[in-house]
Amino acid sequence: MTELKHGVWLHNGTALTIGDAVDAARAAEASGWDGVFVSDSPWEGYSDPWDTLGACAAVTERITLGTWVIPLPQYDPMRAAHAAASIDQLSGGRMLLGVGLGVRDEYEMYHGGYDGPRLGRRYDEASGSSTASGRTRPSRAGASSSGSAIHGSRSAPCRPRGSPS
Repeated sequence: MTELKHGVWLHNGTALTIGDAVDAARAAEASGWDGVFVSDSPWEGYSDPWDTLGACAAVTERITLGTWVIPLPQYDPMRAAHAAASIDQLSGGRMLLGVGLGVRDEYEMYHGGYDGPRLGRRYDEASGSSTASGRTRPSRAGASSSGSAIHGSRSAPCRPRGSPS
């Protein structure tokens, strides 16, 4: 996989269907972009990021595909690791998993409140499970505008690029 310098964020949801995302991924690759990333949120109208990335993987060959930042504490850790590994396999090793805590409003709306220490523990447990699965490895850390941790994980390729399944 080449160095990622310029990527396109597809804010999937009501105004952007999976079909639109596929068209955008094709256009981004044809225009020389390095990556395409999709959002994840429980807000009404959002497409599942894994379905969207799978569709994009099926029609692209070079660009990195990834999650913008998924709210890892809201996921079953093994489900997230399995989904990322499946996208990685489908894409020939081009998956980049971006994870974080999520947005306070989403927790208050869907989970009854935002409990930072509890979410931090759940994040630590979930990120440990996804890397322990052997399918992802941490690659970088930073901070979001809200101050929560953002980590990216590169998937360990399921098979060498170009080899038959």
